[in-house]
Amino acid sequence: MEPLQVAAWQWVVGTQAAGGLPDIATDAIVHGFDTPSLRELAGTAGDDYWLIKDLFERTINELGLDLPDEQTALWRLAQQKASEIVSGAVSASAGARWIWSEIHSRIELEGDLRILVGLADEWDDHPRHRPEIEAQIVKAARTLEELPRRYTDRAAPQSTPPTRRLVLPAAAPSRRAFWGRCSVSSATC
Repeated sequence: MEPLQVAAWQWVVGTQAAGGLPDIATDAIVHGFDTPSLRELAGTAGDDYWLIKDLFERTINELGLDLPDEQTALWRLAQQKASEIVSGAVSASAGARWIWSEIHSRIELEGDLRILVGLADEWDDHPRHRPEIEAQIVKAARTLEELPRRYTDRAAPQSTPPTRRLVLPAAAPSRRAFWGRCSVSSATC
């Protein structure tokens, strides 16, 4: 993934420090990107927040990169981390834990992320089963990486072992369909 695009998503969610942007701009120039604002940003001291902010946002515009809303940026960062898990750039457990700590609590519709959060928790709780759990994390990351965002509204059956709980949201029933089957008098859902 293009480091400038990732930096833009991080900028939107408030995790990209302004002081690090001149170095990212310099690296982008080394890799063949060039715009007037990018060159100026690369030569800027890291302590002038307002100048860096202006130059970075102009650079993003000049390069035609995406500066989305916060929720979209959080989602794309989760997908970026999923790609890193799949490629092996980060360990499965570290990537899932990062999604849990940095993204899950901030994103409004976290349904697609719950499987990774659950597996990160299972990894912590079941050291003897870590290889199987890591394989499931990679599988869940591949699904997250490849599919468009959607909200999962289905839980795994309680009898399902922790490493077998991956549920593809396309088959998930709606909340209305689930609750429509429930009744107070029958005590079953």
